[in-house]
Amino acid sequence: MSKQKNMVLLLLATASTIAVSRSAVAEVSSDQAARDSMAIEDIVVTATRRAANLQDVPVAITALSASDLEASGIDTAFNLTMATPGLVFGRSTLSLQPTLRGVGTTSGGPGNESPIAVYIDGVYQPDLAGNQLDLLKVDRVEVLRGPQGTLFGRNATGGLINIITPDPTFDPQAELRLRYGRFNERSVRVYGSTGISDTAAIDFAGLYSADDGYVRNLLTGGMDGDRRSFAGRSKLLLKPSDTFELRLSVNAYDIRDDSLAVGQPLNGNTNTRASNPNILLPTKPNQTSVDFISLAESEGYGANLELAFDLGGYRLETTSSFGRHKSLLIRDSDSSPAPLTTSTGRQRTETATQEIRLLSNTGDTIEWIAGVYGFYSKGTYRPLQFGATSLDPTLHTKSIAAFTDITWKVTSNFNLVGGARYTYEKRDFVQFVNGNQIFPKQKKSFDNLSPKILAQYFFSDDASVYASYSSAFKSGVFNSQATSPLAVNPEINNAFEAGVKADPLPWLRTNFAAFLYKYDDLQIGIRPPGNINTILMNAGKATMKGVEAEVTAIPVSGLQLRGAVSLLDAKYDELPNIVVQVPTTVGGVPVGGNSGLLFDASDTRMLRAPAYTISLGADYTHEFSAGAITFSANAYHSAKVRYTYDGRITQPAYWLVGGQISYELPSESVRFSIWGENLTNEHVLDTVSSTGQGDIVAYNRPRRFGVAVDFKF
Repeated sequence: MSKQKNMVLLLLATASTIAVSRSAVAEVSSDQAARDSMAIEDIVVTATRRAANLQDVPVAITALSASDLEASGIDTAFNLTMATPGLVFGRSTLSLQPTLRGVGTTSGGPGNESPIAVYIDGVYQPDLAGNQLDLLKVDRVEVLRGPQGTLFGRNATGGLINIITPDPTFDPQAELRLRYGRFNERSVRVYGSTGISDTAAIDFAGLYSADDGYVRNLLTGGMDGDRRSFAGRSKLLLKPSDTFELRLSVNAYDIRDDSLAVGQPLNGNTNTRASNPNILLPTKPNQTSVDFISLAESEGYGANLELAFDLGGYRLETTSSFGRHKSLLIRDSDSSPAPLTTSTGRQRTETATQEIRLLSNTGDTIEWIAGVYGFYSKGTYRPLQFGATSLDPTLHTKSIAAFTDITWKVTSNFNLVGGARYTYEKRDFVQFVNGNQIFPKQKKSFDNLSPKILAQYFFSDDASVYASYSSAFKSGVFNSQATSPLAVNPEINNAFEAGVKADPLPWLRTNFAAFLYKYDDLQIGIRPPGNINTILMNAGKATMKGVEAEVTAIPVSGLQLRGAVSLLDAKYDELPNIVVQVPTTVGGVPVGGNSGLLFDASDTRMLRAPAYTISLGADYTHEFSAGAITFSANAYHSAKVRYTYDGRITQPAYWLVGGQISYELPSESVRFSIWGENLTNEHVLDTVSSTGQGDIVAYNRPRRFGVAVDFKF
């Protein structure tokens, strides 16, 4: 760990040295262009369903432009952790599981959506297993921290991630990126855009990426966990008049990532050892000894249509979407060479949404938004099979919501905001076990009113303070991975937040937030003895409180420094009689596998909620007659992360360090890069599954490095 800390300190020292030496020159320069180049660019966000300056929006937001993503080395949603305070990503095989400020989920399955909602171009992506990790051509990413129960609403009890893609341009342009790296990683990214008439433009973004895997198989001597991904998106923009716009987007993806299915017993803890103590098992991270073909595949397609009408004093917007997804997961449940239990999951989901919003004109004393939102989904397993047991569930969800948000500009520097969202949701559920329906179709409805109150005061044009109370709920759900006919209740987050946003100098941006959450009826997942799948239940209460800070500075022309820190105290207030897994022993000696025991987790730290995280970044660009060279470095540090309620399995504190050196030709049409990720080769837990069969884990990707070349036409 000392070596990693020394590397980060060296990074900061280097950046500071550059800043000091360059500032000495800047002090004697009065060139206005140089001063302008030091100003931090304004970022336009849509966190309030309107386009607004990031610094004017009274919400804790991490907004990353395309250039920010490039400088931070973020090309997947999973890597957003590197730049977002309080954000922790985990996975349960195919399911993407973000946790923000301690709010998250450790379970998946049809209908069981994440409390950290994911949106693409404002369209809700409900399927945890269908969310793509690769970022295609992106204009910006907005991570909204805190409940967004009013304007976005659906299951955004902890926040949301909104990925915004660019609109097509009428002027022709094209981009191509080729990348190669360790583990035979290769990828091709393409983007093209052009006008097809005076009022219409179209674009296309495509991706192919693959590698040969990074998990060493001790039986074969080869590498397992290879990955291959195809993804494409196209958007059509129509502007036939000044009062009407149409955007039609279509997308498709086909991903195979077998690293999500290849696990290993943590510390050799698998029940295979009970019958064969000398069986070959991994002794180091990123190893496996399975002789079973593990698969993790996901594919899907979708479309969304956005219409906007300027009605003079109002603006009418509609968004319609449809999507289908299917996935296949086959894995060795005990992750050993023994021919024991395997599990297979074939999940299918289809969704449709419709939203209509009416907005008042900006600039009025009172600005408002009102709308309605409809949601439909059907989720199935065909089948979910472990051993001799086969589950064939079907879950339908129908939901409708009405919402409003009103801003009253009391004075030129004081705003009051109020809003509410009412949601009614109906679910039905049927379960088959080995082909037999085990109970009549179950139906359950839920409703909720989520309010918001906020006050914002502007000290100046570049500084404001805000305070808010808001509430949000995650709907109740049936557990498709179990045989219970009962649904869990909704979980409710009552949140208080205060923050300061200020640009005290043109080259300095500082944002601070403090929050307190009171969480009721947590939906948590447990693994009872004899069941390798997650059982949902409602726990008691939890409290999350913390502070966050983000700072961006351009102390001299060409140098940008970034820093973010999150301090979090997240505890279960009431969580008695939770089932935890403990190693099975004979005579005090572990023999393999686990036994379920009841544990009182009250007043313990929440899962995937580290006490602190730190993000650091520095970019320096030097322009000269032969082009421009850019040095980028990023570091992320997390405190210890708990993965089990009793704290038996944890991820120790760690640093992730990455960077890039690039050279761009004077024409700006070609750029060459050398890149590296996880340069300290940290072994970070990615997936943890603790069941009666053992502690099965998978790790994040080890040290990677390579080269890339970008072309612009």
